[in-house]
Amino acid sequence: MIVLIHLITSLFFHSYEEKSPPHLSSKRYTRITSIRCGYKSSSYQKFPSKEHHKMSMLVIVLTIFSGLFVNLAQTKYTYNLKVVTAPEKAKCRRNVGSDAKVLVSVESDDGAKTGFIHIDNKTKDDFEAGATDDYILESSVYIRRVKCLVFRMTQWDSWFMDRAILTNNGKQTTFYNYNHLMLDGNSNQGHPELRFCVQGNTRYALTVQTSNYEVAGSSLLFLTMELEGKNGNIGKTSLIGDLRYDFKRGQTNKFYFDNLPSMRVNCIVLRAKGCGHDLWVFERILLEYGKERIEFRKLTALSSDGREGRYSAKFCV
Repeated sequence: MIVLIHLITSLFFHSYEEKSPPHLSSKRYTRITSIRCGYKSSSYQKFPSKEHHKMSMLVIVLTIFSGLFVNLAQTKYTYNLKVVTAPEKAKCRRNVGSDAKVLVSVESDDGAKTGFIHIDNKTKDDFEAGATDDYILESSVYIRRVKCLVFRMTQWDSWFMDRAILTNNGKQTTFYNYNHLMLDGNSNQGHPELRFCVQGNTRYALTVQTSNYEVAGSSLLFLTMELEGKNGNIGKTSLIGDLRYDFKRGQTNKFYFDNLPSMRVNCIVLRAKGCGHDLWVFERILLEYGKERIEFRKLTALSSDGREGRYSAKFCV
């Protein structure tokens, strides 16, 4: 663009010089007389024509626009990204953390894309099991409303990203790896590229009450939730809670989920995603969203080991 502007202005100047008359009788020249030290001298100078003024204004306008174009090209927009790696043993015998190079691209609902950006913390190990990592993404592409995050890995290593939160224009958007897929440069072990998209804009709150039985609490439970709406919508979450503090005997825990579909919830499905020995017995669940409250009181044993309890529990209105 800048080269094109310079080419146009140079052509205009060249054309102007060729059309300038060589003789002094042209109206474009005027005689200048001056007196220096008692001697009178004369000279002829070019008198700017209307065409010359128009050309000068054109050059000024083009220069301004070229400067604006350069500034726009150099503008960097920043997006704050938070990624949460799944806890240890979330994939049983497979490692969930990674030392591989990870790239991410932000996609807008109007089709704009930042392109892939390498995310890396120079002062710490990234993508450790159970860890949360923060990054600042810079791009010359403006994302008005974020729609999807795309993660890519080219090296042969695996990473289990549980969820990601992107802050753009002061608004946070949460993306869930509800299918528990592994990012891996080796397509035989995982997926070289994963896309996570916004499910909706509604916040839900889930309260669970663990029973007070001696074996009711769990420290190995990998719990997920699925919401089924009366209109056919489905909202899915990634892993729920922190195993270090939640699902203890006699305890009540409350969890929040953003960016799920807006719907009139008909059913709640809780699933145990683990490697066994993760029995959890609960007696009450409460779902809240907007002005709605759905509560169920039923003693239920949940476990990824079918000999201990049920793999999933479904509660419908």
